[in-house]
Amino acid sequence: MSKEYEIIEYLGKSQDISQRKIAEKTGLSLGMVNILLQRMVKKGLIKIERLNARSLRYILTPKGIAEKSKRTYKYIKNSYDYIIQISYKVQEMYDKARALGVKQIYLYGPQNEVYHIIKLALKTQKIPFKHTSDKDALDKDDLVMIWESGDEQRLDGIFKVINIIKTL
Repeated sequence: MSKEYEIIEYLGKSQDISQRKIAEKTGLSLGMVNILLQRMVKKGLIKIERLNARSLRYILTPKGIAEKSKRTYKYIKNSYDYIIQISYKVQEMYDKARALGVKQIYLYGPQNEVYHIIKLALKTQKIPFKHTSDKDALDKDDLVMIWESGDEQRLDGIFKVINIIKTL
């Protein structure tokens, strides 16, 4: 996500946010925030309103709101495409596993956002699976689907491991 977009996001939530607060939230220096805000004014994304001698208000212009909407749409579209790719990859891996005689599929790893996407793909496609974080629960004839590289290093060579994310 670009730093300008992060600033637009913060301004969309609160117009009464200081440059110092924006810098804290984005991890940018105060000088860089000032430069980006001035650039955004020149692009017509925001306008600056002086409240008093020491305070300014940053207001998203219609063009700024449109840019925020466009980037939000792009983010949602990319996320949806990512979910679809995972679903296709899960089905492909399942088909290959069945051809190799795999009896059980295990999801191995933390129950984070990626886990929930994989789980939904498996349930939607009516593919039976189990979840475990216990390496001892696995059998060498099982297919182990992972999504974190650290798990791959722990399990590879012992089990049939597929890192769903790496296969995308």
